[in-house]
Amino acid sequence: MITPLERKHFEAQLQYNFTIDKVLNSEWSTGFDYRNATANTQNHVYGRHENDDDYNILGGYLQGKLRLNSTLNLFLAGRYDGYNFTDERTFSPRAALVYNPFEGHNFRLTYNKAANPIPASDIYFDLPIQSYPGLFDVWILGAKKPYTFGENPIIDWTIPEADIPNTRLADGFPLSVAFANVTSEIINGVREQLQNNPQLAPLIGIIENVLTNTQAVPTGYAAVETLDSGKQPLAAEDGKGNLLSYMTSYELGYKGIIGNRFSFGVDIYHYRRKGGASFQQITPNVNIVNLGQSLGEEVGEKILPLLEEQLIAAGQPASIAANTAQQLSSLLETAYTNAGDSMIEYMDSLGLPFHGIVPIVENTGTADPYDNARLTLGYVTNDPEVVGKDWGAEFNFKYFLTDAMVMQGNYTWFNLDNGEPGDLNFPQNKVRMGITYSPEDSKFSGAINYQWDQEYTSNNVTFPGKIPAKSIVDLSLGYQFWDPVKFQLSAVNLFNNEFRALPNFPKIGRTITGRLLFDF
Repeated sequence: MITPLERKHFEAQLQYNFTIDKVLNSEWSTGFDYRNATANTQNHVYGRHENDDDYNILGGYLQGKLRLNSTLNLFLAGRYDGYNFTDERTFSPRAALVYNPFEGHNFRLTYNKAANPIPASDIYFDLPIQSYPGLFDVWILGAKKPYTFGENPIIDWTIPEADIPNTRLADGFPLSVAFANVTSEIINGVREQLQNNPQLAPLIGIIENVLTNTQAVPTGYAAVETLDSGKQPLAAEDGKGNLLSYMTSYELGYKGIIGNRFSFGVDIYHYRRKGGASFQQITPNVNIVNLGQSLGEEVGEKILPLLEEQLIAAGQPASIAANTAQQLSSLLETAYTNAGDSMIEYMDSLGLPFHGIVPIVENTGTADPYDNARLTLGYVTNDPEVVGKDWGAEFNFKYFLTDAMVMQGNYTWFNLDNGEPGDLNFPQNKVRMGITYSPEDSKFSGAINYQWDQEYTSNNVTFPGKIPAKSIVDLSLGYQFWDPVKFQLSAVNLFNNEFRALPNFPKIGRTITGRLLFDF
């Protein structure tokens, strides 16, 4: 199936540059820009938002460079933005000091606060991405509106071949459904066990009359638990996604050149993140808890007086009837307990990932009884006031071994002290090294590069799990046959150390590519 997606983008900019010599020989730029993005998905991607999915940003800015002295410059900037998809207005300031004590060396101290709107897709998504016919659909719903469950959240049951009415989450799973499902089997079992015993055979009719009596039908519920797809607790709580995120950053950096052959740089930075929305599961999955025990206890309690009444009507003395009813009630309670447990085991054998879904008001589906339950994924800000504090550092260098051969590399360290689902999807430590050979007077060229990523655990909603460390070598070779013709051979992951981009993604191995280039 081809999903239609037509995008249009219009952008207008106006800028004016000027200088103010009397103010520290400063250079200034001011202006505004307007961005308008529209999409036409024919209701396939943006669904109910198809006719209200424009993404417009209008902003103005002023930035300047001030020469404090011959070695020290101050950069200042500010930007003000408005948006069509939120009433919020934002101001983003920036300041930087650059110190050049002597040629080839500079120090930087930077402060920046930026407001970033989440992508249009994260606002307007409204589409199913996976379907399990007769059970449920997996749906993505953007953050255009809050996600709500109503005053009394309901459970949309996803048990196949069972016509179960939706029930309140506060109640749980109706025991009457389980009772109706197993009673015929229990009556048949009673008949099979007692019919060949002359003393007990008369009890068959009594037990059958009791179990088919409407007064024996349990009216209670089995408890349930609400989980996400990773089996972690997930409550049915209203939520919404902030359409804007704010990033405040501080950076201290140095870049230097030594002897015209060696250059290196060091950066240390600190980020403070607030707002935004992370992709995660909205609607909880529901699993039934202790069905067998709940069913057995209530059935045993309801049938005890009914059995005693039937036995007395059949001619037993009251004292004997009471004792017999107690024994039969206990046996039948055990039978229903086992039958309830067997129901859960049978559903597990079908591979059901859960027994129901608590839908949100904004995505309950249609009134069609054959409409699947909807498991909704969306974009939520778990705590709009929380501030994530991250630290990072990077060291990079470049060394000219000869005029034709260059060695370069970098090391990156980045640490999140906390993260929303979907944030922790990169390694804490990364290393890159490489040598490039490209002489001016030779037809041959080549490069070899090495990269290593530390193992990490992804909390991506769709693909959570551990990512092993990655260590791969890339090689590229080139030969210039004559001026217009060049041959290039490249091997990515030369030694075929297979890795996955995310858990359960296909493994990526060696890729070898040859190209013949004609330059004319």
